Amino acid sequence: MIYGYATEPIRTGLQLVTAAAPVLQVGDAKAHCRIDGSADDASVAQWIAAATRKVERDTERALYTQTWQLTLDTFPSWRGAIEIPLPPLTAVASIIYYDSGNAPRTFDAANYIVEPITGRIGLTPTGTWPTDLRAFAPIVIQFICGSVQIAAIPENLLHAVRLAVAWFSENREPTRAEITSYDALIAPFVVPAIG
Repeated sequence: MIYGYATEPIRTGLQLVTAAAPVLQVGDAKAHCRIDGSADDASVAQWIAAATRKVERDTERALYTQTWQLTLDTFPSWRGAIEIPLPPLTAVASIIYYDSGNAPRTFDAANYIVEPITGRIGLTPTGTWPTDLRAFAPIVIQFICGSVQIAAIPENLLHAVRLAVAWFSENREPTRAEITSYDALIAPFVVPAIG
């Protein structure tokens, strides 16, 4: 969740702008699943996409470079930071806000700092968050997240994708042992629920 303060939720919407390229090649997935021939190539490509989405959803991470748009109801109070979902954060493309007259304005990048390791946007020492905002969904942040190279994606997560592709190709649903293996692979990357 994104918070200005622990008791102040400000996230309202998240929308995919540009999808990531596949994290596995069809040939690699077929080799893992021991599939011969090309008759199932279209299905394998769909399984790769579905498996990737599953791993991303379960870990709340972006595996490979993709662009998202985050809509917020308000900026953080005082000098609080905005936490961007779907780590790792690569870049913030823009922060647009709509003023009380409903005119779009670009928040100057000189006013904020992007911290990719923690996935946060904070103010520079002289920056301040805009306060003249329309009442509903005035802030739109476009950001790029995910690893910029396949080699930078943790191998555990790539193997979890392979494992899920194998479920789709063999049984259409995982066995208990496969679920246990999958959970062990993604466990280091899952943020525990609190509360």
